[in-house]
Amino acid sequence: MIGAKPAHIVEREARDKAVRIDEMHLDFGAKSADEAKSWGVRPSSIVTVDSPVSRMGKAGGENDLVVGAGFDDACAVVAFLKTLEMLKEDPLKKLKLHVVATVQEEIGLRGAQVSGFNLSPWCAIASDVTHALAPGVAPTRVGDIRLGEGPAIGIGANFTKELWTLIEETANKNKVPHQVEAVPAASGTDAWALQTLRGGTITGLVSIPNRYMHSPNEVISLNDIENTGLLVSKTLKELEEQGIQHTKELFRRG
Repeated sequence: MIGAKPAHIVEREARDKAVRIDEMHLDFGAKSADEAKSWGVRPSSIVTVDSPVSRMGKAGGENDLVVGAGFDDACAVVAFLKTLEMLKEDPLKKLKLHVVATVQEEIGLRGAQVSGFNLSPWCAIASDVTHALAPGVAPTRVGDIRLGEGPAIGIGANFTKELWTLIEETANKNKVPHQVEAVPAASGTDAWALQTLRGGTITGLVSIPNRYMHSPNEVISLNDIENTGLLVSKTLKELEEQGIQHTKELFRRG
């Protein structure tokens, strides 16, 4: 339990202010420091919010919405697993595919820098979450991205135009529900690191709409995850069918 002083007993001028992290306390039931130590709890112990995944109402269909903690970015890992399931049925014949679940994206894109440097991909498609429209949030703040309407294809300086065009054309060709998200500067995703590795990488971003991001109760659509996996798998097949060398040269010129 994360606790703080009740509003009733704090100074009046402090009641309307956000509680600072150094004013919060983790209460896990120990009666003393020695008891806590006997349980293996010590300074630097890792804590996570206990927020199990639960079903919600409709968006893209019956019981499509789910709520839980850590969907940023566990749901993108699930989407890539869906991609692999689909490619198992129709395997790639020429492309060499690496699927990476990176770490420490939130504190400096570190996993993307390390894995990207070691793998040195000529083309990288990142997947993350993006802010979905929520009650009380103006569409101008989140680009009118909505739950259940498909993954959002990133468009902007952080991505390669030829690749985002190919992803969008692939979505239309295969009738995959999708949205378009304008990203005018840094995307804040692994794509930001991957784009400039080892002299530059063809880079794209396919994002999963997420409501109440960075809270213990994030809300996503299961259909959006399914369609993200489908869109990435179809894009990879399209890259292969168009010819790897031709595509690489086309993108490099672009």
